[in-house]
This record gives sequence, structure tokens and C-alpha cells, in this order.
Amino acid sequence: MSKYVNLLGAMKLKFVRSSIMEGSKSINKSVNFCKTDKHDAFKLAYHGDKMQLTANYLYQQESETLKRYQQRREDLVLMLGNKKKRLHHSIEGIDKKSIDDHIEFLQKEITEIDKMLNEIVDGSKELKEKTKILESIPGIGKCLASKLISFLPELGNKEYSSNELAAIVGIAPYARDSGNKKGRRGISSIPGTWKEAYDVGLRDYMLQVYNYMAMALALTGVLAFATLYFEPLTKLMFAVTPNGQIVGNTGFGTLVMFAPVGIALYFFMGFGTMKIETAKVLFWVYAALTGMSLASLGLVYTVNFCKTDKHDAFKLAYYGDKMQLTANYLYQQESETLKRYQQRREDLVLMLGNKKKRLHHSIEGIDKKSIDDHIEFLQKEITEIDKKLNEIVDGSKELKEKTKILESIPGIGKCLASKLISFLPELGNKEYSSNELAAIVGIAPYARDSDKR
Repeated sequence: MSKYVNLLGAMKLKFVRSSIMEGSKSINKSVNFCKTDKHDAFKLAYHGDKMQLTANYLYQQESETLKRYQQRREDLVLMLGNKKKRLHHSIEGIDKKSIDDHIEFLQKEITEIDKMLNEIVDGSKELKEKTKILESIPGIGKCLASKLISFLPELGNKEYSSNELAAIVGIAPYARDSGNKKGRRGISSIPGTWKEAYDVGLRDYMLQVYNYMAMALALTGVLAFATLYFEPLTKLMFAVTPNGQIVGNTGFGTLVMFAPVGIALYFFMGFGTMKIETAKVLFWVYAALTGMSLASLGLVYTVNFCKTDKHDAFKLAYYGDKMQLTANYLYQQESETLKRYQQRREDLVLMLGNKKKRLHHSIEGIDKKSIDDHIEFLQKEITEIDKKLNEIVDGSKELKEKTKILESIPGIGKCLASKLISFLPELGNKEYSSNELAAIVGIAPYARDSDKR
């Protein structure tokens, strides 16, 4: 699509920008479903004629360049977030350095793209004016302003009415009429780009709600702590023996335990007619009673479900005894290191494939160089990890023997062999039967038997 847009821009020909969803709906309603450029062109022309669309958009190189940089920036920001999450679970000396290098590369790329975006906006008087107007709206900063301009260059163009702009964005109500029947007007969906700038007032209101929720959560925690450790309140809530052991709830404690349910039902039944002040007071009362109720439930009824290392160890030991599991696995540092490197390699290979796909649609002089650099970085990282994997396998006699045996199986190469060893180090261990290995992998048939069945 981009090459056709660039071609029209080079020829200085005006064209129509329409909602993608409405255009695709119109094409799909056609009887002829042949998917060729010729047929699509005819259907789009027919759609434009019936909808009385006017060709009044003139291609602007700055807007297209801005759009490309914005798309690339979004891609990098998403990857940066994922890498930072993965860094939290990385191990020093194995995959931490590789992830750190990747984060540094992504941050550098984002900084470069931000500079390019600022240069494009500052270099165009028209774009600069539009950005200033958009930034004057509460909730819209420089980044979102340049994003709106790049994806909706019609903003500020007097040839477009507000209704036409709404139709292009995809937020114009759609008339579901048929013959004499008047259907409901509504919006089926909004493109993701416009959701960010949609109804700033709603966003501000929701932030206030979240602040209330955070304060209520803090109050709930304080009351739960006080219920357990403030002696007068503890005696009021629980029946306590002379030696200090809690044996149950008092009448007041039982009432408090179920009080949040009653308040929630009252909210549900009368919220529509309730005054704002009353609703706020009930909200804080509900938060306080919830803390006391949770403390009561946690102390009296759920002691056996405590989540501690001691309880977990007991449950696992009980499970092992019932299942007659034998302790025959000895932890091997090489297998764990191999597993970490394999996980990192898979992550990089997946990203490399995505970048190569995106490179096919890139434009020279805009996002092509950035994607090329990213591909080069990923290939370099994969090569480094492959070297590390070979070093670990060659440095261990046991792993080397296992790899050779696996490579003798048709369809298994060095990469897959090391992967199998890392994720299933029990392979080749004579202490494990084939059935036990199948059970570890999760491919052993599960017996759904009962007493007489």
C-alpha cells in the first residue's frame, strides 16, 4: 500500500482517505471475491462513488515519514518493556549480559528515533503549528501529538469537516437501517491509535477512581493489621482463651465478617438513587470492614492453607510419598546453563524472524536502516550464544556423549540435540525407565480409573 501512496504523492494527485473497516466491509459485500489489484480497484471506486467521497487528500512526505518512525518507535518500546521483564528473571554470567546489551541497543534506537521525530516536526512550519495546537489539549504531549499528526494528517485541513474526520478515524456512528426500519446508531470498533486520545475527561475521571481504590486498599491493610495485633480490637473480634489462643469469632466478629457482603448488596440495589456523599462514606466503611473481615477469615478459617516454605515442603513430601517418587535427579549446573542459553536463543530467533518480515515493508531512508541494525545485532547475539552452547557441550564428556547419540537419530541436529538435553537432562540416565521419562515430559497416558471402573 505504501508504494502506491508514494507513487500518487510523486504524481501530485489527490486521493481519498477512508476508514479501513468501512472500505473492507464494502469490498467483502461484493459478489465477486477474486483477490486481485484490478478487482479491488474497481470495488473501491464503486464504494467511493456510492459514498460520494471526494478526492481532497494530497500526499505529504513529512506525514508518511513521521508515521513510519512512529510505528518503528512503538515496536521498539514494546520490545524494551518485554526485555526489562525478562531481565528480572535472568542469571548473572548466563543470559543477563545478553539481555542488558539488547536493552541498551533498544534504548539507543528509541533515542535516535525521538531525535528524528523532533527534527521532522521542527523542520515543517505546518507540522509545528499542528503540534502546538494539539499540545494545548490536556493529556496530549509531544509524543502523542506527533503520533496523531502522522496517522491523521487531515487534522487542521479546512477542506475536511468534523464529520468527515470522524468517519476517517472510524468513530462516526454507523446507521443500521433497513427499508422503513430505523436501526440503532453506534460505533462497532475504534482503531487502537485513536483510543489513546479518546475522551481525555474519562481518563482523568478514571485516575481519580484508581486513587480512591489505592487509598481504600491501604485502609483495608491497616485495619487487617490492627485486627490481628491491636489487643482491644482482637478481643472484640475473636473468642480468646486465657492462654491467648483464638478459638473462633465473637458475635460482633461474625457480624463484621459478613458485613462487606451486605454493603455490596446495598450498593448494588440503591446506587442509582444514592447521594455522592453517602456513596463515598459507604465506600470507606466498606474498605475498613473488608480489612477486618479478611483478617477474621485468614486467622480462623484458613490456617491450613498458609503459603509458607514449611507448608509447601510438607505438601510436596506428602505428594512424593503417595506417588512413590524416587529422588534420583542430581542437579547439574551445565544443564541449567544450557537451558538458559537455549531460552535466550529462541527469544532472539523469534524476534529475528519478525524483523525480517518487517524489513520487507520498510522504506529506504526512513525505517530501513534502523531495522537493518536491529537484524545485525540479533544475528550477532545468536552467533555468540551458539558459540557458548558449543563450548558447554564440548566441555562436558557426559553432554557430548548424549549429543552424539541424539544426533544419530534422523531429523535431530546439534541445535535440537542440545535443546533436548537442556530441557530434559534425565535423557540417557539409566536410573529412569522409558515410562518415567514419558511421565516427566507429560506424554504418559493418564489412568482415569475408579474402584469398579
